[in-house]
Amino acid sequence: MRKLFTILGLTLLCFALISYTGCKKEEETTAETTTTTEAETKRIGTVSAGPLNMRSQPAMDGKVIVVLHKGEQLEVLEESPNMETIDNITTYWYRVRTSKGDEGWVFGGYLTFGTTTTTTTPTTITPTPTVDIGGGSLPSADTSTVPGGLSYKECYQQGKSYSSSGDYSTAIAYLTRACELNADYGPAYFELGLAYQEYGDNHKAVQAYEKAIGLQSDDFWTHNNLGLAYIRIGDYEKAVTVLKKALTLDPAGCSTPQAKENAYNIARNNLEAAERML
Repeated sequence: MRKLFTILGLTLLCFALISYTGCKKEEETTAETTTTTEAETKRIGTVSAGPLNMRSQPAMDGKVIVVLHKGEQLEVLEESPNMETIDNITTYWYRVRTSKGDEGWVFGGYLTFGTTTTTTTPTTITPTPTVDIGGGSLPSADTSTVPGGLSYKECYQQGKSYSSSGDYSTAIAYLTRACELNADYGPAYFELGLAYQEYGDNHKAVQAYEKAIGLQSDDFWTHNNLGLAYIRIGDYEKAVTVLKKALTLDPAGCSTPQAKENAYNIARNNLEAAERML
């Protein structure tokens, strides 16, 4: 599944950065709900700095599963065998589980540890604010390394291939060239936004995703990933708007009902994180 980029040791996904891969069950999000999480004797980690990315593996290049907010409590399941140094902090990665059941890895430098008792946390889904999402544009990038004579589809496929291998700077060059050759090809803008998101430039990711939404307005993953990028740059109102829109759309690439539900859960968790930061 590759549409997530889904929101970085902290950067918010949804990579729920997310790619075209999951799916969901539509659900009305205007009701007020209350959940209770029992800690018992489990080890608990609390997010001390957020937004914080939960990743698919204990490494900064792991795909983002969901974005966590400051103060969120996580059940600690295991720690990585080796330490890593990030932001001058040397510690382990920890595999954790959220109160919603999402599991993944987070860097321990952004957690505090202890135990907790049963708590009840009310969560209210607020109405969608009215904000201007904007038309998007093609971010500037150096395309001098891209050979001449390639079609936009060839550039697009090459860009996707470089992204899959983790060479995001080269992917950005090819995908930018694809967009230059065909300014109306929405998938190229989506992949460009994804590459920028993984590369760590969320402002340019926003530009590309906004342009993609203008060309493919009913795409679930573009809305989810744009919401994540908005969270990462601190524009929480816009994040809420596009993530609520995502929950009304059908995720592409879902082969099973569970995959669809997992995709919607990613968007719901990103939405919840954005609303709590308003």
